[in-house]
Amino acid sequence: MKHNPMPLPQLLEAIELYFDCEMTDAEERQLRLEVGATPHSHPAIDEARAVMGLRRPKQLTPSLHHSIGVRQWMGIAAAIAVIVTLAVTFMRPGHSPAGQDLQEKCVAYVNGRCITDEDEVIALMAQNLGELQNGADMAEQSMIEELEYLAPMIEKFDSELNLNDI
Repeated sequence: MKHNPMPLPQLLEAIELYFDCEMTDAEERQLRLEVGATPHSHPAIDEARAVMGLRRPKQLTPSLHHSIGVRQWMGIAAAIAVIVTLAVTFMRPGHSPAGQDLQEKCVAYVNGRCITDEDEVIALMAQNLGELQNGADMAEQSMIEELEYLAPMIEKFDSELNLNDI
């Protein structure tokens, strides 16, 4: 559902009515939703957010957000590719491309180059798993921040519903 923001002059007028205590409870609830979702920027809106207990979420520029996401997904994809390749290789004993026993040889392909040094392959796996963990940690932190932002609004909404149901 798309939200059509209230025009700035009308929003500022509503905020003034709020501060003058000239709104009904229903109008105040509607203003709270509008102030929490408006894309407009104005000192009066910031003051209303502060008084209402709302805060604006941290915003990243779309290009920065996109570049962080692409980097994370590339690391995750690389880690998954290495893990799947190694899993498939070790699950098919006796079917090695060079006719050698796969139990004795560790192989990885990076940018079309075959790497057979076991220490280097394990280091690549560790690096990819580290990137995968970093991506997962960043996603978890982002989710926590979003939930911290939403929790007060949900609690307030629930408490207002409970008061109105009495």
